Amino acid sequence: MSHRSHAETAVRALLAIASVLVAYTGLDNALGGVATFGLQGPQDFFQIADADAFAARDSHVRFLGGVWLGVALALAGGAIWLRAFRPVIYAVGAITFVGGLARFSGMGLSEMIERGLVAPLIAELALVPLLALGVWRLDAARAPVDLQATTAAAR
Repeated sequence: MSHRSHAETAVRALLAIASVLVAYTGLDNALGGVATFGLQGPQDFFQIADADAFAARDSHVRFLGGVWLGVALALAGGAIWLRAFRPVIYAVGAITFVGGLARFSGMGLSEMIERGLVAPLIAELALVPLLALGVWRLDAARAPVDLQATTAAAR
């Protein structure tokens, strides 16, 4: 049985919690499309003017919901197999950060605040990247860098 530090146990627990939250939103979009299942709020926020264009956009939203479900699986994998999933968790942190930044292409911060998007924005720009940083710090603490060996290997 391997010895886990309290920090590693906490990171694994946070990865597991994050995977559940991400799966929740992923399922809402993957199975509900643009209208969603209503898990994130009311569904009466639009009218369809062009059924063909809507069907295409709805398909894209379902695809992105499926991608988000894949991210949830990656986070869950990290909670179980932390060492093996380190690079995946780093990528998830970076991808989520970029996704959070992309929100600014549609509206400014004040509009996001008015529309109740502060919590997801904080998660995307801070919490998930900080979780990835926590995984990196665990790895850095576990294996201190031998600068001489690293320099010799690079030659």
